[in-house]
Amino acid sequence: MLEVRDLVAAYGKIVALRGVSLEVGEGEVVSLIGSNGAGKTTLIKAITGMIPSRSGEILVAGKPITGLKSSLVARRGLAVVPEGRRLFGPMSVIDNLRLGAYLRLTGGGRAAVQRDLGHVFELFPRLEERQNQLAHTLSGGEQQMLAIGRALMAEPRVMLLDEPSIGLAPVIVREIFNVISELAERGIAVLLVEQNARMALKVASRVNVLELGQIVLSGSAKEIGDMDEIKRVYLAA
Repeated sequence: MLEVRDLVAAYGKIVALRGVSLEVGEGEVVSLIGSNGAGKTTLIKAITGMIPSRSGEILVAGKPITGLKSSLVARRGLAVVPEGRRLFGPMSVIDNLRLGAYLRLTGGGRAAVQRDLGHVFELFPRLEERQNQLAHTLSGGEQQMLAIGRALMAEPRVMLLDEPSIGLAPVIVREIFNVISELAERGIAVLLVEQNARMALKVASRVNVLELGQIVLSGSAKEIGDMDEIKRVYLAA
């Protein structure tokens, strides 16, 4: 569903991604792990058109999106849950969710949007309870739920999640990762960028390790998780 082929991206003269290639199939969770500064968030930005790619190719459902503006990338079925959530704090929960469906609402389809609101509330009952509450008054875990719910309202085929566990209590992290698994069961292709390697290995079918802008290891979650170097560097084992 998502294909990245030999992608090169840079900030000015500083090359941040060096020939990155990966794939995420329909209904699959693929994790990308790596240390701070490895290029994980840069890859998200390059895929979504927030920074330009120097070379390489990005495809969603077999169609190229390389070089498209972010708004057009979203129309191709790709949604992002950014690091830090990036919610509209002074707006209510329900209005944040409706903004996630903005492109769909401008083209009609209000009944489908209302249906999807119901699906989000099934996943996150607390959002339904707090739908009239301002987003900035939510707890960190509830804000992460809202960020995921907002992305779902775009009806994506591909979802990119950038560090969804950061700053959350362990019980909330488990809840968020259970939802990530459920998204894959619904057929969404999920690329999970995550520093919590232990949880990333549990939820993903395949894992890519990014170092200094390059994929240095790629394989099944079990293969990667069993490697001594991965245990030492990422699992503190």
